[in-house]
Amino acid sequence: MQVEIDAEAATFGDIIQGDYEHNYQNLTLRQMFMYNWLVGHCDLVGSPMPSWILKADDDFYINVPLALRIAAANPQGGIM
Repeated sequence: MQVEIDAEAATFGDIIQGDYEHNYQNLTLRQMFMYNWLVGHCDLVGSPMPSWILKADDDFYINVPLALRIAAANPQGGIM
């Protein structure tokens, strides 16, 4: 499976992967990895911080129309 993940990342640049076991006990570690990546790649390389961050996992269902309505109603931004 790692070969397919690497191919996806190389093709589209849309995967961020940390080096830790994916389990509930590492939930805080996963959250901190995401925040550290965000700050390191959006704030320090001349790109503006995004107004909104959507953190999802492989077992999430995202109601995109609802997420867009929430974002439009709260232009100050935030984390979903």
